[in-house]
Amino acid sequence: MHLRRILIPLLAALLLTALPVPSRAQEATVLWFPKEPLYRMVDGRPGGLLLPLAERILKEAGLEPKFVRMPLRRVLLTLRDGGRPDVLGLGWYYTPERAEWLRYSLPIYRDAQLVALVRREDCRRYEAFGSFAELSAAPMLRVGVVDGYSYGPYLDGVLLDQGTRRVMAGEDGQLCGMLNARRCDCIIGPQRHLEEDLLGRELPLERFAFLNYPDMPKGEPRYLVFTRETSEQTMERVNAAILKIVGDLR
Repeated sequence: MHLRRILIPLLAALLLTALPVPSRAQEATVLWFPKEPLYRMVDGRPGGLLLPLAERILKEAGLEPKFVRMPLRRVLLTLRDGGRPDVLGLGWYYTPERAEWLRYSLPIYRDAQLVALVRREDCRRYEAFGSFAELSAAPMLRVGVVDGYSYGPYLDGVLLDQGTRRVMAGEDGQLCGMLNARRCDCIIGPQRHLEEDLLGRELPLERFAFLNYPDMPKGEPRYLVFTRETSEQTMERVNAAILKIVGDLR
């Protein structure tokens, strides 16, 4: 394993030198939406865990990133219907449905295990369920989700198959406030991300509880996603840059 970690970036660097380099950097428009701690702007510069990482990867691949913030629903429509080879999305989960109209890079990041966040006063009632699939089938449960957002193939399927009542938010940062205001009963995410959202809204952590169900996905990978019009050469350079900078996360 140690040797593999050394060899993969070395081979990626050799591949980058072998691929044709554009005479000047091509502009790439990166569509993003606020999600702590992954994406945010800090003093006009890309911040969070993934915006600076995407900037490094794209520049290594000979692309000059331009970051454009927009609501998730508009990001989806732009990537699906725009047909532009110079537009991409950042930090998406893989789903078979979206793979039909998107090109996925190699993984750039892997989440921690997903958990369910509930109000502490409701914790004992929800702990009685043996899995998240069982919980999501409970008729009284309302799960707060971001409109258009994928939580990965397993959880998307569970919420759909169980007919779970979903309360939609326009942006990820609204979910903790919705839970606190009793507009929903449960939200989903990596624990660290949810903790940062709570603290950012000045909501006391002791008011809430994290539930770890055995069927919750363990570390879903996140990807750069491109339109179908993106060239194979561009994808090769991006993937070589990913291997060089973050290694093979598959």
